[in-house]
Amino acid sequence: MSNVKNNYLLIVAVVAVVAVVSLVMSNSTAIQGAFTTSDSDRVERCIDTDEDGDIYTKGYAQVGISKKEDRCNLDVLHQWYCKDVNNMVESHPRTCTYGCENGACLKQQTYR
Repeated sequence: MSNVKNNYLLIVAVVAVVAVVSLVMSNSTAIQGAFTTSDSDRVERCIDTDEDGDIYTKGYAQVGISKKEDRCNLDVLHQWYCKDVNNMVESHPRTCTYGCENGACLKQQTYR
């Protein structure tokens, strides 16, 4: 029984060493997925980079540190804009005639 227990401890120790070495050898200077903000990331009033509702240009709406980028879901563009009430952002789905790609409607038919 002691041999089995020693084998398990050895396996746990090896896994721990591999995990530590992997973290140390990683080229990343920060842990991926960590939430970091700075004062330069914060906006006081809602901003909309495509404020005229331009469906052919990818944009975003931001208030505080919350930034929402325009995105596609098949041929539907979910375009974010500043809502006047309570300084908030809201999404408006728009169906794109020629398809949607990279957060903007396509201006003409593409052949894939």
